[in-house]
Amino acid sequence: MNTEDDPRQSTERPDRPVPRRRAGRRSDKLATFDYARPKYPHNIHPALVPGIAVDEQRRRYSIDKFVLAVAGVLAVAFVIWGIVATDSVSVVANAAYGWVIEHLGWLFNAVATIVLVTMLVLAFTRYGRIPLGKDEERPEFSTFSWVAMLFAAGLGIGVMFWGPSEPLTYFLSPPPLTNEPESTEAMHRALAQTYFHWGFHAWAIYALVGGAVAYSAYRRGRTLLMSSVFERLFGKKRSEGWAGQLVYIFAIIATLFGTAAALGIAALQIGEGVVVVSGVSELTNTVLVLIIAVLSIGFVVSAVSG
Repeated sequence: MNTEDDPRQSTERPDRPVPRRRAGRRSDKLATFDYARPKYPHNIHPALVPGIAVDEQRRRYSIDKFVLAVAGVLAVAFVIWGIVATDSVSVVANAAYGWVIEHLGWLFNAVATIVLVTMLVLAFTRYGRIPLGKDEERPEFSTFSWVAMLFAAGLGIGVMFWGPSEPLTYFLSPPPLTNEPESTEAMHRALAQTYFHWGFHAWAIYALVGGAVAYSAYRRGRTLLMSSVFERLFGKKRSEGWAGQLVYIFAIIATLFGTAAALGIAALQIGEGVVVVSGVSELTNTVLVLIIAVLSIGFVVSAVSG
């Protein structure tokens, strides 16, 4: 047999590159991706581009030093401020909270209601049948596991602490000009306010952010970054430039302070439990910081291990 006529026996490397795979209705960039030269476009999520090594992903999506520096400086500065001038932080935080409640409380309620109505419309129309992934993919988790993860991530320590505390607080101390404390009307208002904070309105806000990121990444093939959600609004160039960096910084700060609040509540609750069970005196701030450190280490280990 002439091996030169049999392509299976040929040892010569072809001069032309590896054929490019077509992706049907997927974006043109995915359709013309060259697997022999794995330098994929920035707006394509690595999970949707098979054949890409982990090292190449890390090289392509390296740390944004500007975003890290700005967010890090702001976070460290706030921590130092809290350590050096604790009373000052408390005064400023209470004043800012009071101003927001007095002047922007109506806006918060209106936005939460609009988001809830929007998510209900999306859920019960044809848009609710769009999968958060490719059409041929099967769900990675069962419905029970998915709902369990949603509750664990969406509620967590907050509902354990505020679940009983919040309605009792509103019952004993209703908002001004509403009802008499410890009355039947105050009880109804306290439960209504608690349901608003932990009910459908809160879940709709969670669904809006999580659904937007998941749809952008796993359905549209963009990166798993907050800036990808705003690509159609800012444009691809701006979302990968200064506008995207601003989104990253705000997202990091919001996530950092939100997590810090949850850890603080958890530390206070665990510390109070230790006091009640063991009978020791009130725990010091050092012990509370150690509790937060243990919780943080456990969270990191859980996240890294999957």
